Amino acid sequence: MSSEYEALEARLVAAGAPASASKGPLDFTGPIEILVNTSHSAGPYEGLLVEAFPSLSGNELEMVVRALSERGMKRAGPALATLMASDTSPSTPGLLWAIGNALNTINDPRTYPAVLGLCADGRLGTGRQMLFAMLPRIRSEAAYRCALAGLNDLSVRGHAIEAVGKFGRIEALTQLEGLETKAGLYEHKAKTTAIRRLKSAAEGRAR
Repeated sequence: MSSEYEALEARLVAAGAPASASKGPLDFTGPIEILVNTSHSAGPYEGLLVEAFPSLSGNELEMVVRALSERGMKRAGPALATLMASDTSPSTPGLLWAIGNALNTINDPRTYPAVLGLCADGRLGTGRQMLFAMLPRIRSEAAYRCALAGLNDLSVRGHAIEAVGKFGRIEALTQLEGLETKAGLYEHKAKTTAIRRLKSAAEGRAR
């Protein structure tokens, strides 16, 4: 554990965060581990966690990001989008995925323009998967085109398929039906669900 991480934990405890907690048979020690693994809200400590981004890296930074993966955060969304854009290293897939998942969970509309750019950045690989889940909420033409482009990217294809289906645009049926997927994989299930969703929408409009 780095000295920076220890200092952050000390600041969190001083601000009122619990130093130890239990969840069922499991015991957790340290405020960040508790915020990640229990129902304790990170809301009161959001500022401290966001301000620690520049001093942490690797698994320690990932734990802080996971602690912030909670609806209602006011500062974390834009800061996380900036953090993800600055860390395009394929050597940090766990951190990138955690940031994308946090952005999806927080769902701050202020981050939508940045999310479109991040979805289009192939260097982020699988770290973008949960960002594609945000595209149907954005509902713009640019978001739809971004989801379509993801159909050709194996690192995000399953989530892109799901997003395309949720847009409900019938013209995507032909493109989805032409995709080759393997039974048993997430993307195959996503394809089946998306096609069924769009065919249902088409039938509804034909009535």
